[in-house]
Amino acid sequence: MSLLVGFSLVNALYFGGLRVISGVLSIGQLTAFLIYLVMLIRPMIAFGWVINILQQGSASMARLARILDTEPEIRDTAHADFSIQNILGEIVFHNVRFTHQASDRESLRGIDLMIPQGTTLAIVGHTGAGKSTLVNLIQRLYDVTEGELLIDGKNVKEIPLHVLREQIGYVPQETFLFSGSIGENHQLGHRQVQRRTFARGCQSLPYR
Repeated sequence: MSLLVGFSLVNALYFGGLRVISGVLSIGQLTAFLIYLVMLIRPMIAFGWVINILQQGSASMARLARILDTEPEIRDTAHADFSIQNILGEIVFHNVRFTHQASDRESLRGIDLMIPQGTTLAIVGHTGAGKSTLVNLIQRLYDVTEGELLIDGKNVKEIPLHVLREQIGYVPQETFLFSGSIGENHQLGHRQVQRRTFARGCQSLPYR
């Protein structure tokens, strides 16, 4: 843009000067033309800036649309019991087996485990032993390949996903803290906290 502006001014001054020398134009006419040209420069630069922003927004929207249009592999099944509004927390694994889609070997095999409500359990093992996979099965980030996973005596697939995941607090290996307090990060997913955070974020937006 700077090169274009400079070239336009030099070009107008050169050819306008030739016409002033030849008597076709007066110095006043040339000066007025140059002033009008300078007045047009800023809107043209702004026009290019706006086009640049629109192109960036279009590319970003295309990426967001691709994510929003993606159908989740795991969703509520036809047997989901939408009368369930709360879970107590007893977890039972019955001969659970799991194999990742891109793998030809089982990550978990023959898991029989009962975790009573209100207890604490530590799962220890080597890297890649399947500790994270076992936890991910509880919140249905994966579905068991074979066997059965029960929560409060019900198959985890019968519990609506929004109820199941609202009742689970999960800190992954690679954590990300959102802007806000530690308490709000802990309560991420609770609708009341989301509404308060959104309202405060809107109030802090600068007016333009």
